[in-house]
Amino acid sequence: MEMHIEVLQGLQKVDSYQQDMFEAPEVDLQLNKHQERFIDELFGKEFEDKQIRLDYVRSLIVKNHSLQVFVPASTDALYEDNMGYAVMPPDYLYLVNDRSKIVTSISKCEDLTTIVTNPTIAEYVSVLPFPTVNVTTAPFYTGFEILKTESSIETAIYSMPTGFVGYIVDKDAKFMLINDSLEKLNRTLTGTRVYWEDYRGVHYHNSYVFVRDDADWTQVKINSYTNDDPAVLDVSTSATFTVTNYLGIALSSDTTDQTTTYADNGMTEGDKLYDLNKNEYYKTSIKEPISAMSDNFLHVYRDKSFIITDVLVDYVRKPRQISLLLDQSCELQSSGARAEVVDRTIQYFKLLIENPVYREFQQDNIIKNQNSITNG
Repeated sequence: MEMHIEVLQGLQKVDSYQQDMFEAPEVDLQLNKHQERFIDELFGKEFEDKQIRLDYVRSLIVKNHSLQVFVPASTDALYEDNMGYAVMPPDYLYLVNDRSKIVTSISKCEDLTTIVTNPTIAEYVSVLPFPTVNVTTAPFYTGFEILKTESSIETAIYSMPTGFVGYIVDKDAKFMLINDSLEKLNRTLTGTRVYWEDYRGVHYHNSYVFVRDDADWTQVKINSYTNDDPAVLDVSTSATFTVTNYLGIALSSDTTDQTTTYADNGMTEGDKLYDLNKNEYYKTSIKEPISAMSDNFLHVYRDKSFIITDVLVDYVRKPRQISLLLDQSCELQSSGARAEVVDRTIQYFKLLIENPVYREFQQDNIIKNQNSITNG
């Protein structure tokens, strides 16, 4: 893979004997870490040039993604007057822009109880813990699969690539397995979204969160194999959320009384919302509804003249992991972005090589290898 070659060539310029000391999994690990940090820095406040920032990540931008707007119940922790919210997709990383689909009615918008018909929908959530590995040495996973049970039939929905057996060289490298499974599950499953650890403001430690539109699945489980006998290590627990949306609106029996338009939202920071809504010139309006991000929620605000049924978002998605084994290269198409990730990875390995503790570890390995050859 091109980026692997560039990293090893960069290390060879420092010391021609060092490039062979780092295995492909370790190079993958650092390339992914520095890619993540680079993207995080691009969207930090210190990075001022928005156009350059977007050019770097253009290949990761998802455009015009439609999300339903839900209305929190008065008992919901999210509740605010005249506020609706959308839940961002599992691969969401950063928001680029957002627009509201707005419905207005001359006579009916002030009274929500008269405009919403059949407003509730159900979400079926299964929480599946990631297995705890009891073995202390590699291979930590000789097999790993996720299975669903539907109509009493058990079917595998994810199986670990066989090459991962020798690729996951320590317990912390399980993120490669988690990322690969999340990417493939969200790409292949219909009517299902799969999150990691966090959903609707709740943290499920070290767990997958499966969110479905129907109750057809009765169970999700993981079969994880190690050097020991195969065992079913984890089975999902389930819950059902009932949420309210505006999809069933009936503003008026006379449709001529209704209009539907789209408007760019005015994104603002959460601590400024109340002041803006009190200001006659900056408060939410049909021309520019106010919106705000909070964790994985996009909040949108209405007034008595309109409601918001959906939002359209452009967002930066999480990149697919870089993996030599899976033949997956960096998805950042900008040559400048790819070069930056490679340079940061090289600098990390250079610092590691210069570390005296690492040099001592390296010398021990050389002596062990020499003794092995001599004794052989």
